[in-house]
Amino acid sequence: MSVTKMSLILLGISLIFLQAESRCRHVKKKGSLRADCFNQGLKRIPEDLIKDIEILDARHNTIPQLVNDSIKWYPFLKEIYLQTTGLLIIDHTTFSSSTQLEILDLSNNLIRDLPQNIFYLPKLRKLYLDHNEITDTSFKSLNVTSPIEYLDLSVNKLTRVPQLSLFHVVLLNLTGNPIKTIKVEELATMCSLKELIVNEDIFNDSGCSCHIIEKLLSKWNIKVTVTTPLNCQGQNGCTNVDMLFDHTLALREKCETKLLAQKKIRQREAKMIYWSIAVGLAVFMLALVLSFWFQNRKSGTYETKEVMPTSDYMEELSDM
Repeated sequence: MSVTKMSLILLGISLIFLQAESRCRHVKKKGSLRADCFNQGLKRIPEDLIKDIEILDARHNTIPQLVNDSIKWYPFLKEIYLQTTGLLIIDHTTFSSSTQLEILDLSNNLIRDLPQNIFYLPKLRKLYLDHNEITDTSFKSLNVTSPIEYLDLSVNKLTRVPQLSLFHVVLLNLTGNPIKTIKVEELATMCSLKELIVNEDIFNDSGCSCHIIEKLLSKWNIKVTVTTPLNCQGQNGCTNVDMLFDHTLALREKCETKLLAQKKIRQREAKMIYWSIAVGLAVFMLALVLSFWFQNRKSGTYETKEVMPTSDYMEELSDM
């Protein structure tokens, strides 16, 4: 094969690759720049998108793996949608640079293990992981620092409520998992929870915990979305219900204390950022004023001034 033919083949392959990279459209919607890559036959996240995009929609492609640099080119992303992409593997530092991310949708994929850094993202509020293959091991020894409010874990392979510090979660969806029961301690550590979506039979427990859960749901005003209500079978043998209830309340108060401490930290950080910006602007304005003053002074130093003749000089002129 001649060098010319080989060059043409390589050029053709390069053009095909570039065409595949450039299939996405950029759309400005509600003030946010969106990269629309929906159903474009992509095999990976393109690297030629505008760097300032805030929303990435790559649904319905074939992207089996997210490598460490898949997202790092786009540090301003606030929303990522990767539903139905056949995603199986996510490298552990994939989202490390996504510090502005607020919504992450990885639903309808084949994910088994989650990178822990997802739960450390400082602004993540909504996380959709439903219809995957996630097991209990993904949440083992995990300390959540993200302010996640909406967490959808429905239709996975969980056998228990994830052992997470879910201080901020308002809505938790656990339907479609083989979870047999929920412990009262697990509810007590979710002190912001307002809606719990679970299987119909998850509270069908005739033990003492059923009565405690019933009291807690009423006291904390938590909406449980099930078609079958609690089926607590009397309190026979449950002489320590009140004591267990008080213990659970203590766990709840501990959770609320941690939540309040986190809010104070965020408020303090926000104030520090505000004052840093204010001081920075003040220094900039001062430097600008001083620069303007020095320039004027410098120009005035070298300004040519008219010299008025003295009286002695005028007498010398008259004598001449």
